[in-house]
Amino acid sequence: MANMDEYITTTDASKLFRLEKSYIARLAREAKERGEEFPVKRGRAWEAPLDKWEVILKPVNKKVRKTRKHIEITSNGHEEIREMQANWISCSKAAERYGISNSWACRLARRAVKQGSTWPRKYGSQWIAAYGEWIQIFEETSIRSCKYK
Repeated sequence: MANMDEYITTTDASKLFRLEKSYIARLAREAKERGEEFPVKRGRAWEAPLDKWEVILKPVNKKVRKTRKHIEITSNGHEEIREMQANWISCSKAAERYGISNSWACRLARRAVKQGSTWPRKYGSQWIAAYGEWIQIFEETSIRSCKYK
């Protein structure tokens, strides 16, 4: 390890404390703005002794993060849902497999939902369903021949 008098750069501090360089540089800049003696700006890098880095990286006003809840999945119901989700594909993938355009497949998906079909479902910006459901949607004549009034 380094001596107490030896100055350590942000790069070396990031390796020692296993933190991102940009995060350490931000904490160093904030410490200097608060008026602390260390770190010292030498060229482009912030430098400080090792014991001062320990103080810089633990600021007084830093909020302690809440620990995440760890949920263990043990029941068979979750596994069935995962298997079901593994079979789901997006509208564009189904259109590619079936051999129709993405825009037409998306239009058919919207029409199917408008008519009260449970599939496809929208997740984010994508329509998702099993491929068998997509085939039913693409071959449904009432959805394909829709007239606007």
